Amino acid sequence: MKKIILIILTAIGIIVLITMPENNEEILREIQNLKKQVTDLDLVVKSEQNKISQFKFPLDVQDKKIIEDIVNDRVFNSVWDKYFYFSTLFESADGYDLTGGGASGSNVSPDGLVLNTGAVLNNSVSFNKTPNPTGPGETFNILSFQKDQHFRANFAVDSTTNVTGYITRGVNYGANYPYYGFKILNNTLKGVSRDNNTDGESTVDLMTISVNTTYVGEAKYYPQAKIVFYIRNATTGHLEEKGTLTTKLPKATNTNNKAFYEYFVSTQDANNKMLTSSFLEYIQKR
Repeated sequence: MKKIILIILTAIGIIVLITMPENNEEILREIQNLKKQVTDLDLVVKSEQNKISQFKFPLDVQDKKIIEDIVNDRVFNSVWDKYFYFSTLFESADGYDLTGGGASGSNVSPDGLVLNTGAVLNNSVSFNKTPNPTGPGETFNILSFQKDQHFRANFAVDSTTNVTGYITRGVNYGANYPYYGFKILNNTLKGVSRDNNTDGESTVDLMTISVNTTYVGEAKYYPQAKIVFYIRNATTGHLEEKGTLTTKLPKATNTNNKAFYEYFVSTQDANNKMLTSSFLEYIQKR
């Protein structure tokens, strides 16, 4: 019972903390989510009251363990059933689609993902993940651009001249495939979104980048509303809002929404360009 009370008080404390006037719409959304979680926890308390009332107080060690297991299980399930979470440290290149690249191409080193274009004009390399619709897993059916979602990744490039790169949720498989995320155009890091090739991309400049410097970016997507982009401050370690897109977002009518994510880099001269990353995280409402 103490654990439940502490969790509820913590949630209320978080609500107070986030009411700083930075982004009213996002704050209201988070408040509603927290209220729902508190309500769910209240239901957990009520549903378990009869079981707990059967114990004799003060509790012995075994009774405490039983109550703790009950509460933890219900709390975990209240989150697990509502959100899909994925993360990778790029332990292996197996199971990914690899396209293009030079002699080195796409590979995974002890430090993570490494993409090389090769020293050929207009060469490119793509590394992406798309679940098999006929496979045994249900990831294909979970993924959707119509649910609130966030993704976070780090990345670095070894050149900021004649280079184009993408780190996106969604894969540019063809003209009608939507995506959003980060675009590298020479020394400019942009936020990007596209529903289809006919409408084209919308972009917003986020910051100027340097070679061989690792950046951590996060994109928060609110379906049919906006995408908010953040970059981690290397000094403070905090994510800072850098830009927002509200146009050319993935449409609800676009059914090509099951491609998961992609890393892409191309060279616009006859020199090799390298894009690296060591992690990617993704969370989405089910």
